Amino acid sequence: MIDSVSIENIEAHIRNLEYAGGHESRVTFTPGKDSARVYIADYLIHNTQVDSVALDTFYVKHAREPYNTYPLMNVEAWIKGTGDPNRYVLLGAHYDASASRMGSTAWENHWDTLKAPGADDNATGVAAILEIARILSDSTFHFSEEYGIVLVAFAAEESNPTFGSGHHGSYRFALIAREKEHTILGAVSIDMIGYNAQYDYTAIVSNNNSEWLGIRSAEINEMYDIGLIMNDPPYPYATYSDHD
Repeated sequence: MIDSVSIENIEAHIRNLEYAGGHESRVTFTPGKDSARVYIADYLIHNTQVDSVALDTFYVKHAREPYNTYPLMNVEAWIKGTGDPNRYVLLGAHYDASASRMGSTAWENHWDTLKAPGADDNATGVAAILEIARILSDSTFHFSEEYGIVLVAFAAEESNPTFGSGHHGSYRFALIAREKEHTILGAVSIDMIGYNAQYDYTAIVSNNNSEWLGIRSAEINEMYDIGLIMNDPPYPYATYSDHD
């Protein structure tokens, strides 16, 4: 399965998400963000064999008017396991972007027109999710596990001048999972995996309960001679990205 990973696919996803239907921005409440959502859903539906693709709609109710009435959507791809469908592993990556580094004045006043292609943050994570979905759902590999896998492209991870705080899409998913009494056996948030100034260094961040996932990631990196430089446990306990 590892040999089936396509660098060409990953690069194409990143470019398409950067372009965002010609808008070159995936900031929340912009047409480019909506274009990215359509791209992600269409790819999952037409180019993978996942069991189902769903759009989960939510609102940021404390956003200033009229944005508090604008629908936002997580894109969910479900690969069924052989056992209890309410017990699964979650892989997530946010698909929105930010132009906050353009400076506070520009960001506050022109957030909806600034370019925010977000190649690393976080088209890279979404590209990984799409490629993972393609490979794991490919029937020729006969991949089958007791527990299902849910791959989610989260909306509204980044903060925005219209609502301030972030991590809304992942919070929404966690809230619904708790309400439905689902059991998330492990969760991995893939964020900014395309570039690091420290060569091929990849930072693993986890809470105490998920340290085993970080250790397993490092083992796989070594087992398949991937060549990434990874930090050793104990891992930083932080609320970066959708880990919050």
